[in-house]
Amino acid sequence: FLLAPNWTWSFGAGLASFAVGHVFYIIFMLRSLLVVPEWYLFLILALVCFSAGAFYLHLLRKGLPSALRVPGFLYVVDIAFMAGCTFFFAFSGGSQIGWLAPIGGLFFIASDSMLSFDTFLKPIPYRYLAVMGTYIAAQTLLTIAFTFA
Repeated sequence: FLLAPNWTWSFGAGLASFAVGHVFYIIFMLRSLLVVPEWYLFLILALVCFSAGAFYLHLLRKGLPSALRVPGFLYVVDIAFMAGCTFFFAFSGGSQIGWLAPIGGLFFIASDSMLSFDTFLKPIPYRYLAVMGTYIAAQTLLTIAFTFA
């Protein structure tokens, strides 16, 4: 959806589908934790996620259509929370290679950041290679980390 050129409906559809996928990742990671982090760590993570959402929305403000501002903010909070949960997953002791999960989460953020920057602000050279390379790396690292949990 997200790489489809000139389809007005595709960005919203892609945003929604990936948001749901991130929620499933979050559920899996939280259910896999051997040790549940203290409540204040979740609070800190939530504050970081909301701050990241506000910051990235501010960066995209000139090019992001107003109809996508709220969904975009919610998506950034969603993916930031997913990436934050990869650190909980990595340090919970459920997998010897759980450390791959945060790297995968950061690759996911890099992929989506490049895609939104390219779409709404300025074209990125080698867009497809950059976006899909980081996306495939993210999925691969998360899959390996989760498989051996």
